[in-house]
Amino acid sequence: VPGVDLTLTKAAPGTSHTLNIASDNTNLKAAIGAYVTAYNSVVGTLKSTSSYNSTTRTASALTGDSLVRTVQQQLREQVSGNVLALKDLGVTVSKEGVMSFDATSFDQAIAADPAAFAAVLARLTMNAPAFSLRGGTREILRGIIARGLGLR
Repeated sequence: VPGVDLTLTKAAPGTSHTLNIASDNTNLKAAIGAYVTAYNSVVGTLKSTSSYNSTTRTASALTGDSLVRTVQQQLREQVSGNVLALKDLGVTVSKEGVMSFDATSFDQAIAADPAAFAAVLARLTMNAPAFSLRGGTREILRGIIARGLGLR
């Protein structure tokens, strides 16, 4: 069985034993949860650093910045293009753009149909280049930081 190490230390002729092998999805579940947390953190930071408070008539450091809008748009496209696959993993997105992860739905999806779940992961993996920011993200983020710090 691939991925399983079995060490037998003693023979017992005439004795039968049962060996149960189960998958451990703990790391995958943690990775999806970490992705959701990171996504929400980035979206929240972009929103708070580019918002405008109409009550106090105060602009944030990056209000109206085109680089911020570009990153926000790319994140929205990334999620909207994969919303069904994400939902199959237990990830949903509210109308406000906040992502949430339902570990119970994740566990139920794997238990109900492991092959279908693996197919969802394969689709997301095959679409990995599309499931990332485009256009020199590092440079875009550096520009956003520089503008926010008043360096440009």
